[in-house]
Amino acid sequence: MNKNFIKSVLTGAVVGAGALIVLALIGALLVNRSADPDKLIPPAAYVSLFLSSFIGGAVASRAGGYGGVGAAAFCGVLLAVAHLIVRVISGGGLSFFPLVAVYAAMVLLSTLAGLLFRRRASRSASRTVKKFKRLSRRARG
Repeated sequence: MNKNFIKSVLTGAVVGAGALIVLALIGALLVNRSADPDKLIPPAAYVSLFLSSFIGGAVASRAGGYGGVGAAAFCGVLLAVAHLIVRVISGGGLSFFPLVAVYAAMVLLSTLAGLLFRRRASRSASRTVKKFKRLSRRARG
């Protein structure tokens, strides 16, 4: 792993954590205005958790350059581990299998964001590669 990869993973994780804080605050404000806020707290928390994972994966992918999908996946793993640590410290609930499903969804959403927001080679770069392949085939025979 090079420095750029680690830097892009950490950048995505920090942005994802910041997005989680902002989205959780917005969710809390919206849930507080509803008639029965107790029913809406868990869905609002999961929506903010999943959206922040998606945002962190997108940022890691863009910062990671052409290896951005891997950076986005590692960002999702890092966000899941950070959430697990906070959950253990705060004494949070949920049994093992739902927790694994939530963390798998976080990693999948982060990787999906990495696929959607990855950097692609420009058209001129792909033309250069095709030209090089064509010339190397001619040289071989």
